[in-house]
This record gives sequence, C-alpha cells and structure tokens, in this order.
Amino acid sequence: MICVYPADCTDFSTNGNGTLAPLSAEVTETLNGEYELTLVHPIDEAGKWQRLVEGCILRAPVPAAMTPRVNFTAPGDDNRTEVWRVNTDFSGAETRKGTLRLRSGPGTKYKVLATYKNGSFVQVIAKTNSSWYEVTALDGKHGLAILNYGGSTMKSLFEELGSTYTLGKDGMYYPNLAIEKTDQRSIGKWGQMHREYLKEQHPSLYQRLILNGSLGRHLAHADGRATAMLERLIAQMVKQEGITEQLKAEQPMVWVGRMNNIHSRAEEIVREEIINKL
Repeated sequence: MICVYPADCTDFSTNGNGTLAPLSAEVTETLNGEYELTLVHPIDEAGKWQRLVEGCILRAPVPAAMTPRVNFTAPGDDNRTEVWRVNTDFSGAETRKGTLRLRSGPGTKYKVLATYKNGSFVQVIAKTNSSWYEVTALDGKHGLAILNYGGSTMKSLFEELGSTYTLGKDGMYYPNLAIEKTDQRSIGKWGQMHREYLKEQHPSLYQRLILNGSLGRHLAHADGRATAMLERLIAQMVKQEGITEQLKAEQPMVWVGRMNNIHSRAEEIVREEIINKL
C-alpha cells in the first residue's frame, strides 16, 4: 500500500491524504541506503491521481535492504564486520593532506564521496580486490576505499591489539582466537542479573570479559558483594524498625508483610549500588 502525505507531514502512523492505485511501482535501493521510487499512476475515476502534487511525501514498502545500515559495533562482536582505524601515515597511501578518500567505485577514476582524517574510524563490510574495501563511515557514507597500498595495509582494531588471522580453505581470513578456560564457579541470582546488565548496557566490555576468560570471576564477585550487602541491609532495617521474634510469634502475618517490604527495599538498593553499575 502506497500512501500520500503533505510536504510538511511528520506523523506517518495514518494513511495521510489517502492511498494510491498505481499501474506499477518499483522501489530500488541506491548508494548509501537511500531508495528511489518509480511510479506510474492512471487518471482514475476515483480521483486518487489528484493526490500526487508537487512536494508531497509518498510512503511505500521497500524490499529487504542490500546495503548494510550504519550500525557500528564493538570489536569482537560476531557480525562479520570489523571497525578499522584510518592510518595514512605510510608512504604511498592514497592520501592528500593526510586524508583517506571514500569513492563510489573500486578505482581512482570514481567520484570521491568523502574524505576522512588520519585516526578516523570506518567499518569494513567486504573486500572487493587486493586493495579496495567496501566500507561505511561514522557519518553514514558508504563506498569504497583503498586500505592496502604499496604493500602497506591499514590495520583493524583487532590487529592493533596484537591479534592475527589465518587464511581458510574458502579464501576467507578468520581471526585466531584462543579463549581461556573460565572458572566453573556457580553464578547466583545477582550474578545473572549483572550479566544481563553488561550485555545490554556495556556490550564491548562484556565481550572483552568473555575473550580474556574473566567473565565468570567478574560475575561471581558481583554476586558475592550483592549477597553480602543484601544480608547487611536487611539486618540493619530489621533492627531500626523494631521487627522482633516476639512480633513474629504474636502477629505472624504482620511480621511477614513487614519483612517482605524490607526485603524489597533492600533488593532495590543492591540493584542500584552493585548490579546496575560497573
């Protein structure tokens, strides 16, 4: 379904000025993830064609994307892409005034889309030949750039950290990863909650802890600290609020209610002070 909206529209949750009934509509993806719509509409009896005025906005379904979206990831994330740091400090690099040129094709004859300073970051999507790579930059520009020139190769962050690759039988390079054995200590409730916090809020740190084999130790430490704090807080609150064994014996339901309240408050403090913090 293709809908028409006025030029100044900002809410596309409705059908706007209405729908269209085109004879044909073709959506194609262009460079940098933009789409182009080619539409043929008849002069229909219902008058839908009159909705097509200059400056209007059309909303149309698009096919599955071919161009990778701008989604920079931390080194170590397994999405078959890598973040590379621009390095133009070597002889023969395709650079003028210390910049890397992003082009529309794999050759110097192609249009320059953008230039990036030494030290900038790009995400490598694919290697097209011995020198040219398909990359996406932080500003969303997508194109090709020379990352290997005159025998000098720009290093990915993975390589800068001293890691290496092995050429596989399929012609692809695979990182040489050796993950240390982690300790097998059990992780309790608090450790599991802290793990979810790391995965959601600090994914790069979470990956580093996995790769260096210290995730189990880190989670166990957080679990132990949280358990100790919870016990300490409950004991303090019980004393401060005068909840005694006598109350438990004489009014058990009141005692249960007040203890549950204390437990909930203490757990909230633990979450704020330990679990949802680095």
